[in-house]
Amino acid sequence: MFRVVEHFFDPAKVRGLEGSNWIESGYVLDANFFGVPKFYRNVDWAIGTDNALLSNNNEDTNRRNHYTVFDAREAMFRALTGLRKDGSYAGMGFTPTSDQERLAYWATTFRSLGD
Repeated sequence: MFRVVEHFFDPAKVRGLEGSNWIESGYVLDANFFGVPKFYRNVDWAIGTDNALLSNNNEDTNRRNHYTVFDAREAMFRALTGLRKDGSYAGMGFTPTSDQERLAYWATTFRSLGD
């Protein structure tokens, strides 16, 4: 994954790196070269949404970044309660979580917020 291109945002034109002069001038190669279907704006990439600037933040289920704000919230919920969003156990094999698993969820929470 070529993550560096996801760190750009042009607030004047509300777009990411896509379509900018960087790509056209050859400073950054074509997105298909890296196997990335599209370049995300950095706010969408970090939060994990299709469009973070809209009032309804819908989770992008096809995202490639698995350390988003949505992932941090889910990991923190699992660390605190030992449950998934659907109410089932968050442990391996749908069993109650062990202390080691809860520590792993806490680690994921903080990695998602900026290791």
